[in-house]
Amino acid sequence: MEKQPLAATPGMGSIGLERVVNLGNYESYRIGYVESFALAQEKADDVYARVRAKVDGWAAEIRFAKDNVKKMVDDALPAPTGKTAQVMDALKPYSDRLLITDAQSVILIKTRGRMSHDDWGEVNALIRANGGEYKGTKQGLEGKDVHWEIPK
Repeated sequence: MEKQPLAATPGMGSIGLERVVNLGNYESYRIGYVESFALAQEKADDVYARVRAKVDGWAAEIRFAKDNVKKMVDDALPAPTGKTAQVMDALKPYSDRLLITDAQSVILIKTRGRMSHDDWGEVNALIRANGGEYKGTKQGLEGKDVHWEIPK
């Protein structure tokens, strides 16, 4: 967002608002809007309400679009079978916080953002029960690269 001086013109004011929309899996959008107004004609509270409604509306549209795209992709993909389906059923309570990818020889599981210590422990136990293991910093992986692997 470009920074603008507030009240650069005598008798004028401006109100800006910024929102960060977190879409999960380390992805976010930052949106902002600044509106100038004549101090004598409008109250600052009225302008702020108008700016807030506009920015919050944009944030809601971004979230809605992301959810619709995810649903369209999920509907277009074939239903998982075999071990992948078994793993997805076992991890269903955590599905909104996990990204499960069906690779050729393994099933990759990554977290979407942070998980509580207890939830991470339960997910780890479920993955180990299915023959998987955690690939993390001991294997030289960091940040977004850490994951679990379950052999097929």
